[in-house]
Amino acid sequence: RRLLGAETALPAERLLREAIGMVGDVPEYHANLGAVLLNLQRYREALASLEQAKQLGPVQFETLFNMAEVCRRLGMFARAEELLVEALHLRPDAPEALNELGMLKYTQQKLDDAAACFERILKQHPKHTDALNNLGIITQCRGRVREAMALYDRAIAAHPDFAEAYNQKAMAYRDLAQVPEALACYQKAL
Repeated sequence: RRLLGAETALPAERLLREAIGMVGDVPEYHANLGAVLLNLQRYREALASLEQAKQLGPVQFETLFNMAEVCRRLGMFARAEELLVEALHLRPDAPEALNELGMLKYTQQKLDDAAACFERILKQHPKHTDALNNLGIITQCRGRVREAMALYDRAIAAHPDFAEAYNQKAMAYRDLAQVPEALACYQKAL
């Protein structure tokens, strides 16, 4: 899913609503409208449109994934997890769904489950920057700061402009009371 700016999303919303009004209930139109509304952060409307797409079927991975993201943002964690599991039945090794599920587990303080999601991604995609960074966060939460820093370094090596990994590495240096190194990483994150 590519993020759209409001200048693109608002006309897209209008066109999709017109298409639905003219053609009727086409699942892809509702799914696309849901994605646009998600980009506009109109989560309740997005969920209604995505639910309509799912009901009309056939169920698509992207629809389930977007529904899960909307549910997570609305604090509906159990529903988000159900949708991600359903999406993973369609695409068992989809890194974006596994990463989202891992972050959901992390949010719920289920660190072992979250780590398992990120490790599963890394078996298939060893340079997946989000999985490396997120596994680093969990590793750091467990007090294994140096091990976490190695994961952040791998994420940075894979994507040198990945600001979040520099930010996390700075916090790891801070945990080790290495202030100059932390400041250097914060600078790189900017």
